[in-house]
Amino acid sequence: MAERTPVTVLIYAHSHYYRPMSEKSPIKSVVILIAIGTIAWLIAGMVAVTLDAESKYIWTCVVGALLGATGIRYSIRRDRRSGI
Repeated sequence: MAERTPVTVLIYAHSHYYRPMSEKSPIKSVVILIAIGTIAWLIAGMVAVTLDAESKYIWTCVVGALLGATGIRYSIRRDRRSGI
């Protein structure tokens, strides 16, 4: 392993991979944001079904909600593996 000079430590400290152990993970705010978007897609889908909208709008809402659920799962899994 290369010797850590002050310059390499400074570069490492400013890279996006570095996070001090005392700093909390922002995963909670990320999951909340994705969950709000997913809930919005679900509500829009229910409104579209209630108003008897075209099927492309209903499927857009379904896909949006599924992608939101996938995003929540991905974010939590990534945080457990590497710590974003």
